Amino acid sequence: MFSIVALSAIGDVLTIIQKPILSVPQITTPGESFTIECDAPAATAGWQAALIYEDISLPLTITAAQYMSGYARWFLTVTTPQPQIYELYDLQVSASGIVTDIARNAVHLIPSLKTNYKFIQITDAHLPTEMYYYEQGSENDSTCINDLRAVIQDINLIHPEFVLFTGDVVHEGELEEFQGREYYTKAKRVLGELEVPVYLVSGNHDIGGWNSTPPPDGTARQNWWRFFGWQRLYNPPASDFYYTQNYTFNYGEIAFIGMESYINYDDYLWYRYGDESFTSRQMQWLHTQLNLHASDAARVLFYHYDFSEQLNLASLNVNMALWGHIHYSEGSIYSQPYNLGTDNLGGGTRAFRIVNVINNALQPLNTSYAGSYGQSLTVNYSPSNIGIADSVSATITNNYGIPFQDMRLKFIMPPGLYGYNVTGGTLLQIMRTPDQNTCYISVDVNGYANAQITVSTDYSNSNEDNSLTVLQSVKCYPNPFSEKVTVSIQCKDKKEAFIEIFNVKGQKVKTLAGPILISGNNEFLWDSSNEKSGIYFLRVTIGSENKTHKLILLK
Repeated sequence: MFSIVALSAIGDVLTIIQKPILSVPQITTPGESFTIECDAPAATAGWQAALIYEDISLPLTITAAQYMSGYARWFLTVTTPQPQIYELYDLQVSASGIVTDIARNAVHLIPSLKTNYKFIQITDAHLPTEMYYYEQGSENDSTCINDLRAVIQDINLIHPEFVLFTGDVVHEGELEEFQGREYYTKAKRVLGELEVPVYLVSGNHDIGGWNSTPPPDGTARQNWWRFFGWQRLYNPPASDFYYTQNYTFNYGEIAFIGMESYINYDDYLWYRYGDESFTSRQMQWLHTQLNLHASDAARVLFYHYDFSEQLNLASLNVNMALWGHIHYSEGSIYSQPYNLGTDNLGGGTRAFRIVNVINNALQPLNTSYAGSYGQSLTVNYSPSNIGIADSVSATITNNYGIPFQDMRLKFIMPPGLYGYNVTGGTLLQIMRTPDQNTCYISVDVNGYANAQITVSTDYSNSNEDNSLTVLQSVKCYPNPFSEKVTVSIQCKDKKEAFIEIFNVKGQKVKTLAGPILISGNNEFLWDSSNEKSGIYFLRVTIGSENKTHKLILLK
């Protein structure tokens, strides 16, 4: 008699929300409806849902809430609101009698679906290390996490619509509680650094399990269920009787079909999983999905590897298959059906594959490599992009031979209801908080080329109501200056103020005053005789208001 091993939760495991989640997210637009699946008792009532991004909370209107006994879970139909900011949101769900649950990076809210876009495949990260548990030093090695972070850095800049991750996320799926290794906890935490949705399917290292590893048979698969979905697969309900994690999603007119594939190393539940890549139930499910999506413009399969050669893409009428496992790239990018294996991400390889979609036509590219030190695509800000300068420039260096359209940068600017002047890019949106403004900038960069983008505060284009503003003006003279500069501050009411000087690294070099009560006209002198020539930033803070000025010291 087999049973699920009782394991304690370490990291961000699945509890109430079963979909959308980080590993099977939702891409949605304002006014669109989507479904939230929840694991909760049939008598649960008072459902509420919201999208969370930093301090922003967007309530979701629940138009239907139904417990379906055949699936043994709740299905909540919600409507996507018009947002303050388009972003990758956490999903929060609550109800009477259950603990509030949050699924990180579960819902990507975008203005509209595109017909011309790109997505990226990554595979075989083998987090946190390719060393096995018995090898000396394996417990502290995180080289594959460094590899993934290097690729994430490039992906966040390239800003595809989504990422397909085709398995071997971790190196040994059994090492969560064992020796406190926390492999799945670490993997989920790092994947949360992606700023675009990621769709996961498992690989043989994730769920296969090794006979030589001390944890009980089935531990790897059960760890995957806890972190990436779904515990019900051990004893699936009558209407969802597959035992394996498979799912589909559409982006526009293209269907994407993700399937679990594996090698059952430890013979866990052999009568269910057998020794083939895909069970007979999975193959039945696949044929059903392909029939349902027969009229779509294209069908893309993604899975770890077809170990048993069960998939004939031509007879299945599939346009593309993306997979990994072999740790090198294979297949032609010039003829359909595309049958493409992509090189591994871990082990210092740092590989990924870009697929362009032009009017629903798939155009895969050869595998790209983020470089041994993650420096194939870099961005440098001047001054530091930390929200103290009213003008910030960024230089993107693209060492890939690929042009990138609609790359995404976030410029952190001082707070206020200001407009912005942008050169070298396009301002998409502004997120305003009491502490800072974030300007989202779209940039096009040619292959083997540089691009420079500057964002400057336009004080003449401000929506601030000066009648409500306590800090009325800040002036600095002379500027540029050689040693001493006078700071003149006009304050409407008596308020507590801080006057500070920062260098281009964002380090505070001087507090001219503060906390100090000021009102009316005030003057402060900065003697810079102990500082070197360069650019500095004056920040004046009064209550929740602040103004920043650039100072140029010439000696």
